[in-house]
Amino acid sequence: LEWNVTVRVQQISFPDITRDTHEELRDYTIALYSASGSLPADGMHVSCSEGSLIIQTTITNAGGKSQESLDARIPRIMSAETKDDLEGLILDTTGLMEASTGDMLVGDLVGSRAGMNAVSFGMTVQNINYAILAADSDLLARFETSIKETIAAQVGNGVTSGDISLLVSAGSIIIDAIINPPSGVEASAVESTFASAATTFGDAVVTKITEIEGIDTAVQGTISISNVALSSGGSTSAASTASAATTSANSAASTSVAAQNTQSDTSRAPSTHSLLHLLRTLFLACTTTRYLL
Repeated sequence: LEWNVTVRVQQISFPDITRDTHEELRDYTIALYSASGSLPADGMHVSCSEGSLIIQTTITNAGGKSQESLDARIPRIMSAETKDDLEGLILDTTGLMEASTGDMLVGDLVGSRAGMNAVSFGMTVQNINYAILAADSDLLARFETSIKETIAAQVGNGVTSGDISLLVSAGSIIIDAIINPPSGVEASAVESTFASAATTFGDAVVTKITEIEGIDTAVQGTISISNVALSSGGSTSAASTASAATTSANSAASTSVAAQNTQSDTSRAPSTHSLLHLLRTLFLACTTTRYLL
């Protein structure tokens, strides 16, 4: 089996990213994930795709490690510390800065295991400004927790928010999630439970969102939910579009908020700065080694 770890970077013009920048980004990503998970770099493959920039890393069971050992190391790669280090690398990459269309926003790391008893979930939350939401890390964290809790309550079967990985991106807000059912629960059971109450899901999401402290700063109209879909294997369950009559825009943002991602080396923790320095020294000095393609 293999793991796929995905992260989305907003405010990037993908066609403007040069090949050299792609290679630099792939090298940095592999080096970081390898160091974070104590896994061999030759078991990792990085591919980049448009939207704005999606970085997907396939991690295979190289080096003769057991599947259990690989599974145990993935949470280290998906940790907040690794995400912060990756964000620092991305924001410091000259080629990406040149291809940016604004303040780059780095999303959360989302992981899924090939062949796993997992369920894919997606939906769109309308009339919430992603840039404002992403610029406030505490507000974004509360938003993500709220969404996870609502999904967990909807699918039941012992699923908790800790079993759900989220990828949040712009448009107004696009939610992609992987639900990993607890041991003994089949993905089909999760899908069936969700489908049985799908018509009420939109209202439940909106109610939960409106209870988030500070969310009114990012609301720009009546919140509604659309494009709700959940799938396991080759099947898909889709909920009808649910619009919310429970909330309207109490506060429309009149000023664009600059993302908090612009930061100097002096603001980083010493450990992060050391890692960035090590990775740059290793890969900018040693041009003969490439792990890509």
